[in-house]
Amino acid sequence: MSSYKELKQECYEANIQLNDLGLVIYTFGNVSAVDRDKEVFAIKPSGVPYEDLKPEDIVIMDFENNVIE
Repeated sequence: MSSYKELKQECYEANIQLNDLGLVIYTFGNVSAVDRDKEVFAIKPSGVPYEDLKPEDIVIMDFENNVIE
């Protein structure tokens, strides 16, 4: 299981809210979430339709832009 499950869920929920509130169109726009203690952030991958997005689709990156998960 991912050690970033909570961070991914937080990022997922924020991105779904963007869509629900009509603040984005198609797949454009996203929200990221940061965990400064672990020095990583979570972000929605480009091109994934909001209606298809799942928490496990969220990408974890470090502050050097390396994919962690």
